[in-house]
Amino acid sequence: MGKSLKSLISDLFRKRSVGPSPVFEPHHIIMTIFILKREGGLVGRYRLVKELGLGEAAVKTLLKHLRRLGLVGVRPRRGHFLTELGNKVADEIMSRIKAIKEVKGFEEIAVGPVNVVCHLRGLADIVKSGVEQRDAAIMAGAMGATTIISKGGKLFLAPGDYEVPEKVSRILRKEFDIMEGDVLIVGSADNLINAQNGAIAAALTLLLSDSSPCSR
Repeated sequence: MGKSLKSLISDLFRKRSVGPSPVFEPHHIIMTIFILKREGGLVGRYRLVKELGLGEAAVKTLLKHLRRLGLVGVRPRRGHFLTELGNKVADEIMSRIKAIKEVKGFEEIAVGPVNVVCHLRGLADIVKSGVEQRDAAIMAGAMGATTIISKGGKLFLAPGDYEVPEKVSRILRKEFDIMEGDVLIVGSADNLINAQNGAIAAALTLLLSDSSPCSR
């Protein structure tokens, strides 16, 4: 691609110097790319309205932003799709964000009844206390986020002093292909959309970190 993941994401999220602020957030962009990549074909605007939890006008603006960058194309009255460039960008993003999935059975560690896990490849070394991820999740509408790191063949709550309960570890290892150095961020909320937004927003604090391997 000729660009690091950080550069690609920065291009996606660069704020305009003039005009009103966009009505969508960075985590909505990530989820839109994931949805379009997952479906592998045409996706209608109303489908995105439902899955993103945004209004129709906001989704139209988001798609216009992605089309302007050359990442998304449209077939009138049929739907939107990732262009060749969009697929390359999606692959770059998904080389770090391996999965975004609702998972049940986290009552022991989660702060809300609905939990979405964002699985990140190889970023454990840049996790600090987990507070930055929690705060980002709250700003995105979630109740909070729990950051888990993989090291020494075990799973620990950030910053790495306490091992996660065995039940939670079993669930995570069943649902995700966890490798040494991975990070799992549990976004918690009272509904799926906010939990999803919280998990992705928290993940972006690591992906956009100056010390992230993605920026090298």
